[in-house]
This record gives sequence, C-alpha cells and structure tokens, in this order.
Amino acid sequence: MALLELQQVVLTKDKPQDGLRAGDLGVIVDVSAEGSGYSVEFATLTGETIEVLLLDPDEIREIAPGDLAHVRAVGGDVSLGGKVKVTG
Repeated sequence: MALLELQQVVLTKDKPQDGLRAGDLGVIVDVSAEGSGYSVEFATLTGETIEVLLLDPDEIREIAPGDLAHVRAVGGDVSLGGKVKVTG
C-alpha cells in the first residue's frame, strides 16, 4: 500500500544526529514523485516539532496491528524554534 500525506508512520532506523530512534512516530507531510521519498515530521506529544526529515521508503513503515506507542523524553530544549538540541 502506498503511503500518503498526513499518514502516521513508524521510523525504522535510528537517527541519533536528529534525536530520533527506531520506533518513533512521525507524520508524512510531503510525498516526493512516485513515492521515492517522504518528508516526515517528528514532534513531541505537545506539538513541538523535533525535526522534519526527508526519508527513503525503507526508513519508515506503516503502523501495524499490535503496535504499541511508547513515551520517552527527548533530550534538549524544544523551545529553540521547534528544533530540539539533543544533549548527552
């Protein structure tokens, strides 16, 4: 099934430089031509954007039956214009 704009997806690979881990939830905000890539926004549960990344199809997947959401704190300061500065 093709992934669509505004669809919630799961990150499949760690992105430590962006403060993201495999399993984090994001929302597709743009689909490139023919689904060759996706712009995905990752945000805190209070709506602060952590990052918007251009990802390859193998870096995200659809939410599957049986998936369980998990809450974790994101390091850094989310008041930096929506950009999280990850610290240790």
